[in-house]
Amino acid sequence: MRLYNPLLGLVKSIPEGRTQQLPLENGKRTITLAGPINIVVNLNALHSDPRYWGDDSLEWRPQRWIHTDADGVEQLLVPERGRYLAWSDGMRACPGKKFGQVEHVAVMAAAFRDHGVEAAREPGEGPEETRRRIEGVIADNGMVLNFQMFHPENARLVWKKAS
Repeated sequence: MRLYNPLLGLVKSIPEGRTQQLPLENGKRTITLAGPINIVVNLNALHSDPRYWGDDSLEWRPQRWIHTDADGVEQLLVPERGRYLAWSDGMRACPGKKFGQVEHVAVMAAAFRDHGVEAAREPGEGPEETRRRIEGVIADNGMVLNFQMFHPENARLVWKKAS
């Protein structure tokens, strides 16, 4: 959801006759916006900004969400408010957020309980070529109705029984 959110932006609006203070530069400066106005938050830019996600912000690295202490105890890291808006935020956040998160975890746990998945290699392709091809397929994406890969058929997957 951070790198490939189905929504590219969130629209926030200020109705006619109302104003809203917008803090900038970590609160050092404030501007006043007067309605009617719509503001579109670019989720791709926010979710890949190196200031928040590091120099490898465009890499899929699940460990960025987990902190392991010296005793090996893992803790889920929650980004600072406003840095990760996959389901929007505040009073108008997605009402199905928690349901979607729980459903996703349940489906993944059931699907991967006894199986793993890997990219299918094309004839004559080594592991590194397969990885680069799949990364190219993933990068070939854009907005149609929602965010999607243009040619997912070029990234076949193989299910394997876990040993």
